[in-house]
Amino acid sequence: FVLEREVSERLKELAAQTGSTLYMVMLAAYTTLLHKYTGQEDMIVGTPIAGRPHAELSNLVGVFINTLAIRNYPSSDTSFLEYLQEVKEQALNAYEHQDYPFEELVEKLNLTRDTSRNALFDTMFELKTMEQQEFELEGLTLSSYPLDNQTAKFDLSLEAIEQPEGILCSLEYSTVLYKPETITRLAQHFAEIVRAIAYHPQQPLAVLNMVTDEEQEQLIYGFGEVGVTDDPVVEAGALFHTYVEEQAQLVPDHVAVVYEEQQLTYRKLNERANQLARRLRNEGIGRESIVG
Repeated sequence: FVLEREVSERLKELAAQTGSTLYMVMLAAYTTLLHKYTGQEDMIVGTPIAGRPHAELSNLVGVFINTLAIRNYPSSDTSFLEYLQEVKEQALNAYEHQDYPFEELVEKLNLTRDTSRNALFDTMFELKTMEQQEFELEGLTLSSYPLDNQTAKFDLSLEAIEQPEGILCSLEYSTVLYKPETITRLAQHFAEIVRAIAYHPQQPLAVLNMVTDEEQEQLIYGFGEVGVTDDPVVEAGALFHTYVEEQAQLVPDHVAVVYEEQQLTYRKLNERANQLARRLRNEGIGRESIVG
């Protein structure tokens, strides 16, 4: 999926304004998504690093790549701008110690090893900058050979690549844990969060919206057969019990509530609600009374 160009440019501007990088902004956005999904405020995300901090190493043949485990603490009441500064500091500290071998770190932490799990983190994030995507040699025709990878290395991995049309993102996931439609929804939520960050970075993490317009409609109008009524549109600020009473008049025998094997029609739901209301009134309950 692609984060459109306008949003991508805004993210780069945000990085420049805060003295951070696009990688830091994207990592902060990704951990915000994970925070919203899990409710956790202690998040470890793995990231690969080139391992060539010195210019002298740029032309040296060999694999210097190391893995960094970056730990962040997203909190609901923290604004994204404040959280981005925290992510920036954590990332810079991690870069300072990028030469420390990941395997040695795992050994030092004395973690309980399990061959079915990754030792320190379950999810990775990587931002790639492709400086040269096409290569030409005189007298030769070159074409890329796609590598079909069938094995997820982690439970969930997000990869982002800067492109002229925006930021191209892809998610790799364990099919044992996730269904394709779950990951599709997660991708949509990530795109919504990034859009909210691009336009309202001063908002607290709890306020940043990740719900799509389609899901918003479902939340407002319900998941049932909305279109079967004569007037399915719910006015903004309308009272819920008034809506139920209207449906009880319009479609009394349509199912309103389902719980396991039980279900209630709109007529039955309205009758039960009225019975409860009368009972409460008989007990002396009136306006502004608090009822558990």
